[in-house]
Amino acid sequence: MDEAGTKLVDNVRCDAWRLMWGEYKRKTWLLVIITLPFLFIIPPLPFFVLAVRWAVIAAKLEREFMGQFAATHGLRYEERAPADSVSGRLFSAGDRKKVSNVFLGTLDAHPLRLFHYQYIEGSGDSSITYQFTVCELAFEKTQFPHILLLAPTMPVRYGSVNRWGSDKDVRVPLEGDAYKNFALYTDQGYEIEALQIFSPEVLTFLHEHAKNFSIECAGNKIYLYDDEQILTRSKLDELYRVARSIFEKLAPLLDRLHNDFAALHPYYKKKD
Repeated sequence: MDEAGTKLVDNVRCDAWRLMWGEYKRKTWLLVIITLPFLFIIPPLPFFVLAVRWAVIAAKLEREFMGQFAATHGLRYEERAPADSVSGRLFSAGDRKKVSNVFLGTLDAHPLRLFHYQYIEGSGDSSITYQFTVCELAFEKTQFPHILLLAPTMPVRYGSVNRWGSDKDVRVPLEGDAYKNFALYTDQGYEIEALQIFSPEVLTFLHEHAKNFSIECAGNKIYLYDDEQILTRSKLDELYRVARSIFEKLAPLLDRLHNDFAALHPYYKKKD
């Protein structure tokens, strides 16, 4: 049997360890034994070999996991997409950006994508890699101002500061104790529309079902994302389910706001 296996993958990282020391332990131990003569010359070698073996198995399991998820939800799977196919503050930060493990589908005729995203800040030993799991819904006509609902679990507004260190957005107050841990930001002048989108009904749903997810509107797209690369079936199912529920609630309103945004954009661009 191929080392990726044919069973249902629930947790890529844990399942890779389970296979490595379970079903494929003979080959694992063989690799360890082969490295033992070099132990006194290169002490870390056995650990390096085990890390590489785990990474190889995990990579194969990840492809299997993605294929299974796509089949379960009727989506089309692609290994990668261009980094410039996304828009918004989240995607303006950092360098060496990558969009991978892309699922494609539709929701009420709107193109929908679910994907992993990462970027890197810094270089060498001081570099930091940021990873996300993102669900995106595109609109044919509507061009959004920047609007961000920041989840209580995310302390950072990615890409929110300009080159001079000033904040690009204004914060919109939210009423009610249930919503106080969320933070709503938008371009100046669009505060009323931001509150229309994130109504008490929507905020209540998010408070009850999606405290870990932030939502960003930018360009002609709306994004829901978590600040981790999700590789477990239960968490990816949860994000996809919540994203579809939120998008179904918001899509009719966002379509109707096309004319409002189209009228406001020229006015606020002149003021900038």
